[in-house]
Amino acid sequence: YGDGSFTSGVLSSETLSIGSGSKVAGIGFGCGHDNEGQGFSQGGGLVGLGRGALSLISQLGSKGASLSGGAKSIPLIKSSVIPTFWYIPITGITLDGKPVDIPAGTFDLQSDGSGGMIIDSGTTVTILDEAAYSPLKDAIQSAIDLTPADGSSVGLDLCYQTSGKVSLPSLTFNFKGGVDYELPADNFFIQ
Repeated sequence: YGDGSFTSGVLSSETLSIGSGSKVAGIGFGCGHDNEGQGFSQGGGLVGLGRGALSLISQLGSKGASLSGGAKSIPLIKSSVIPTFWYIPITGITLDGKPVDIPAGTFDLQSDGSGGMIIDSGTTVTILDEAAYSPLKDAIQSAIDLTPADGSSVGLDLCYQTSGKVSLPSLTFNFKGGVDYELPADNFFIQ
């Protein structure tokens, strides 16, 4: 994984039961015997959602299974250079309902595989290109009427020292098709 953690073990297959009635035979899964790194002790397992042949999504799709619910959907983009990633068509970021001034094309997936935005369930933090991060940081600083403090000793770029909770702006990722996802404040600021 990107943070240096790893798992090793054996590969097997079994019938997967979903709820009380749905069953899908021959689903491959791994049994980890050596799981090293942050995050492995917090859960009883890990579900692979990548585009690789052994991910749960790929296996269910190849067997004609589907899961549905009341969720909104966005199209996923496939890269010919890195076909195992789930690229998502982000069109912009808004802060308190106002678009952040991010240069057009910043989130576009390029033909050489660079750019774009991926969903990675194994990565703890969102990583933005400097072209998106700098204007977002500036917009957050403008919205929070406090003097920034030096947070470099704890690895934080934008930090405030205050005795109380700070009123934070709403931060929303905007996706193709008019789908918006507002991040909970504790997903982009530690208080």
